Amino acid sequence: MHRLVIRYFRNRYLVSLAAGYTQMGVLILIALVQVPLLLSYLGKAQFGLWLLGVQAASWLQLLDGGMNGALARYLIDYRHDPAGGALQRCLSTGVRVLCLQGVVVMLLAGALGCCGEVLFGLDSNDAINFRNMMFMLGLSGAISFAGKVTQAWLYGCQRLDLANIIGLVLALLEFALLWLMLHMQWGLMSLAWARLTIVILGVVTCWWVCVCYVAFPWRMLRFGWDGVMFKELCKFGGGMFLLSLGALLLSMTQTAMTARYLGVAAAAIWATAPKVFIMAQQMVCKLWDYRVPHLSNLMAQGKNIEISGEFLRIFGIVACIGGGVSGVLAAVNQTFLEIWTAGQIHWDPLNDSLMAASVYVFLIVRCVTDFVLHTKKVGWMPILMCVEGVVFVTAAAWLLPLHGLTGMLAASLAISGVLRLPYAWKMFSRYLGGDSPKLWDLAKRCITGGALGIGVWYLLSHVPQWVPSLEGESVLSIQCAMASLLLGPIFIRFAFAIRSA
Repeated sequence: MHRLVIRYFRNRYLVSLAAGYTQMGVLILIALVQVPLLLSYLGKAQFGLWLLGVQAASWLQLLDGGMNGALARYLIDYRHDPAGGALQRCLSTGVRVLCLQGVVVMLLAGALGCCGEVLFGLDSNDAINFRNMMFMLGLSGAISFAGKVTQAWLYGCQRLDLANIIGLVLALLEFALLWLMLHMQWGLMSLAWARLTIVILGVVTCWWVCVCYVAFPWRMLRFGWDGVMFKELCKFGGGMFLLSLGALLLSMTQTAMTARYLGVAAAAIWATAPKVFIMAQQMVCKLWDYRVPHLSNLMAQGKNIEISGEFLRIFGIVACIGGGVSGVLAAVNQTFLEIWTAGQIHWDPLNDSLMAASVYVFLIVRCVTDFVLHTKKVGWMPILMCVEGVVFVTAAAWLLPLHGLTGMLAASLAISGVLRLPYAWKMFSRYLGGDSPKLWDLAKRCITGGALGIGVWYLLSHVPQWVPSLEGESVLSIQCAMASLLLGPIFIRFAFAIRSA
């Protein structure tokens, strides 16, 4: 047992996963507690004003233009440069670009804050609060840009375990600080001051950890700007920006369109009913996300045979776990919604099946397309994703009034990856050449994951018919116990596969 524990903590991938899942669990708990806390201290109007500011600040983060992701990917390559010249040019150029972008974010946030009355119809008092809040959020955003170079360094060094631990501690500190400021009657600005304090603390902590424990070569930052390196970062970052924009069209427009065509009540259903699917999708994605730095490291060394084997391993894990989890959620979501919302939220059971299929397709497509993204040879893929986003918005706007949420989910399932996946597979095969996995090997893993999901869904969905006299809580407990028995051995097997990797 002692040796097993030591091996576990020496495996950065497993530690990163554990820290990442712990951080996600803590954030979910904080969100559940924070909403009633803020409503009790601020009221609906002030709470809504804060959400408006946070959403505006989030969109301003797109001014990053993919630079942070590009810097993280290039650092994986240049860390192995024996002379260090390319690494020096990448770091010194990247940190200057990020700091300049931070200044732009702060200025635009201030300008947006001054336009609250015109843009959002705020009254004079709310407009003043919005202006002050956006100034604080803009300052927080600018400071956070100064810390992105250290986040990129942790990513490039495959130290996501440290990044997740830092994020976990900061999340707890922010909640404690927010509660203290609210208790001291600081009102709406409590949130802004808590955010600014934690951002400063986070940037300082990341710099300190990177310099002291991850060998961050901070002395290289004194060198000047390199135009050639800037063009390389912009070229790759531009592709990442288009991919992010396409992802926003595919995933962040549903609520607005639902409210527009079906009303706010339907928007509330959409914001609530598929919640567990979205959370499960994020959790399974971490299996892939935390292995990508290792794959990128192999790419930098040109080890195509190892890349092919590692991709097949992690792809199979994502396919089986994603399929099994999707099947479980498709079966239990109706019972879960009945208990969680006290019967206030209902939607067609067909939507659960469509949502499960959409999550599974998303995971499969993401593995292939994200691999191509990290090869830095993306070609037309970002543009294809934007086209998919535009087509989805158009189709959903046509289907929503006719078929409701079912029509929008069907459009999402039909369109997601339809253009990107064939092109990504072509680029994938071209990159690995003769070492590329066979298409049939990937198809077998997809079929296995899908069959597992369908089988689990079929068994669990019949539990309410087998025990019709039991209450919803008891039915859900039986379904969860059966899911654990069915999927537990599979998850344990993959856990050992991950550990050996």
